[in-house]
Amino acid sequence: MKLIKRKLLICSIVLVFMLSVFSTGAFAAEKKVYISGQSIGIAILSDGLIVTKAVEVKDKKGKSVFPAAEAGIRPGDVIKSVNGTQIKDARHFSALINESNGKAVSITYLRGDVTRTVDVTPCYDEASEEYKLGILVRDGTSGIGTLTFVDAESSRYGALGHSVNDATTGIIIPVQEGNITNATIKNVVKSKNGSPGELSGAFDLFSPIGSIEKNSQFGIYGEFYNTKALDGMQLIPIATRDEVKIGKAQILCTLDDNVQQYYDINVIKINSQSKKDVKGMVIEVTDPRLIEKTGGIVQGMSGSPIIQDGKLIGAVTHVMINDTLRGYGMFIEWMLDEAKVS
Repeated sequence: MKLIKRKLLICSIVLVFMLSVFSTGAFAAEKKVYISGQSIGIAILSDGLIVTKAVEVKDKKGKSVFPAAEAGIRPGDVIKSVNGTQIKDARHFSALINESNGKAVSITYLRGDVTRTVDVTPCYDEASEEYKLGILVRDGTSGIGTLTFVDAESSRYGALGHSVNDATTGIIIPVQEGNITNATIKNVVKSKNGSPGELSGAFDLFSPIGSIEKNSQFGIYGEFYNTKALDGMQLIPIATRDEVKIGKAQILCTLDDNVQQYYDINVIKINSQSKKDVKGMVIEVTDPRLIEKTGGIVQGMSGSPIIQDGKLIGAVTHVMINDTLRGYGMFIEWMLDEAKVS
């Protein structure tokens, strides 16, 4: 019996070791993805309405009331349904409230991960001739970022390396549906210490190149439609976090010439991580062309692939506000895991 137990223990240790090897070096040696660096437009319709602000409504006597706030609804809450009817967008929500004719409605909303339901009595607003709850809501957002990679086998992509957040409340926008599109950069606002710059541009919402299925703290992910574009992308192996080293590297990004170009950087710090985090490494821009054009890292460059020794090691995620030549990068392993790419 002791011999059997000992053999089982040895087998378990060997199995754990094999799984560990498979999840690091073996994965990197076999897996290749297309790297992009292309600027993309991002459009997300939120799964529910994000409450951004409580506002007053004047009742028939001219008194200021705050129906939703008095019922406990706060900025950052996400309204999911009215009287059991799932909300499609802000117009749909307004129509449901008006259909109440002033009778109390049952509002179901999320606060973090907790679902709550309250009854709220809408107030008739004389100025707009509508029933209102006294809140401002947002049903989505749009912006510009950078496409990191596309998986050749599954057509799954990863971009940004950080979440898309509501500008007012800061919450991660839950996705009902969304798309990425080709974007044209029109202007570059240079970064300077204390004030990060940005890429600004235009994109066509009606010509999507991919879906947005997930918006997490580690980026946006979905299916890439424009498979013809893969012909212009480079297929390279990925590196595990254990392969990343201090020293020279490059990022691939698009500026107002609208051409993806490589720019020199240094990896100056590597953070040891056993679980996902967006700040896996600290990078510093050294390329004089990029410094002249952008002043370092700017908003809109998030998701730019980081390449070292011919391998994709990660993506740019954040700029350091007080030193815009420096920023953070996320290990590509974590992005592939979020995209469910293996």
